[in-house]
Amino acid sequence: MHKITSLKLATLVFSLFAASFSQSIAQKRLDIGLMVGPEFNHIHFTKKIDSDISSSPKLGFIVDGHLQLNLTSHLSIDIGIGYANKRFKQTQSDLIFSSSINDNGTFEYSQVEVWASNHVGQAPVMLKYYFGNADMRFFAGLGGNSMLTFHRATKGLITHPNGNTEDLEWSGGTSFFDFSAQAAFGVMKPLDERHRLNIELYSNVFPLSYEHRLIYMVTTGLRIGIWI
Repeated sequence: MHKITSLKLATLVFSLFAASFSQSIAQKRLDIGLMVGPEFNHIHFTKKIDSDISSSPKLGFIVDGHLQLNLTSHLSIDIGIGYANKRFKQTQSDLIFSSSINDNGTFEYSQVEVWASNHVGQAPVMLKYYFGNADMRFFAGLGGNSMLTFHRATKGLITHPNGNTEDLEWSGGTSFFDFSAQAAFGVMKPLDERHRLNIELYSNVFPLSYEHRLIYMVTTGLRIGIWI
C-alpha cells in the first residue's frame, strides 16, 4: 500500500511538472516570419594602399526566413536563413600599363572601374529587446551574421590615357565564408490576432582581406516582413 501511494504521489508530481513546463513553452511563443528588403553595401579601406582606390555603395536586396523564440515579454532570439545580393562599385585611378609608358620613360595613369555583384547565403542570429505597448512595439537587437558567398559576377571598364576603353567581365571564383557583427532597430505592429508587421533598419560589418590588408564591407539595409 505504501509503495502504491508513493507511486501515485510521484505520478501526480510529474504530471504537475509536465503541465507547468508545457504551459511555460506555450508562453514562449515561436514566431515564423518572411522578410524582404533593399540593402546597400560599401567597401571601407582601413589604410591607404599604393593605388588610389575608392568604393561606392550599390543597391542590392535580401530575402530571409526567420524563426523567433520569445523568451520573455521583452527578450527574443531571432534566427534567420536566406539569400542576399550584395553589390558595390570600386574605382582604382592610378594604374600603370606597359602601353602607357612612353619611349622617354614617362607614363600616364589609367583608371579601372569595377562593378561587383555577389550572390550570398546568410544566417543572421540576433538577441532582441522589445518595449512599447500592445498597439506598437519597438525593438533593438544585437548579434551576428554568417555569410557564404557562392557566386561572384563582376564587370569592369578600363579607361586608358588616350581615351580608349576596354570592357572586362568575369564570374565564378572560389566560395568564401565570412562572419559579421550585426545591429538592428525596428518596430513591430499587430495587423490582426495572428499577423504582425515587422520593419527594421539593420547594419553589418564584415572584415575582409584585400591584398594582405584588412578592409571592411559595411552593409546597411531595411527588412520588411510579416510575423505569423
